[in-house]
Amino acid sequence: MPKELEKLSEKEIQQRLYGQYSPAKKEEIKTEQKPPPKVVQKPQPAEPKKKSPQKIENGSGMKILWNFALGISTILLIGLLIVFLENVPQPTQSSKKLIHQKPSVSTSKITSVPMHRPYTIQVMVYESKEGAEISAGDLKKRGFPAYIKQSTMVSGKPQFRIYVGEFTTQEEAKSSLAMLKTQPSCQESFIRKK
Repeated sequence: MPKELEKLSEKEIQQRLYGQYSPAKKEEIKTEQKPPPKVVQKPQPAEPKKKSPQKIENGSGMKILWNFALGISTILLIGLLIVFLENVPQPTQSSKKLIHQKPSVSTSKITSVPMHRPYTIQVMVYESKEGAEISAGDLKKRGFPAYIKQSTMVSGKPQFRIYVGEFTTQEEAKSSLAMLKTQPSCQESFIRKK
């Protein structure tokens, strides 16, 4: 058995902690008029305890852990914000013009540009890009947010479709379609999903 693990008697423990024990004689205590004040000594450990790196006192371990978690979550949130801001599409010149353009016809329910709106109104289809641009420009002058999308026919020829607005619900699109059908060149317009 190693020496530091051997069993010690109470007297041996006291000798190691406090040094040699020598009790005072009874006669010496009786002759003194005032007893000396008692001094309470704290027991000193035989060997100083080494603090383990895992043991943290006074609850400061939780504070350190909490601060660490708070710091990491802050860094993650900042990183996500940066990624989000880098992926936000910048407005183009044409979309800036649509935002600042005042419509001549009341188009309170016709909106443009949002990406989460599945409905639109198809107005016309042209085989030439020039004809589509002229008609879309005419609709824009009348206050409708018209835009052109190119597609390919089965024969391989390009076609240019003119759409007006983007809508969240079919009801919004129906009210805008009614206003659009009052225009002479838009009688055959219809609602469709993008």
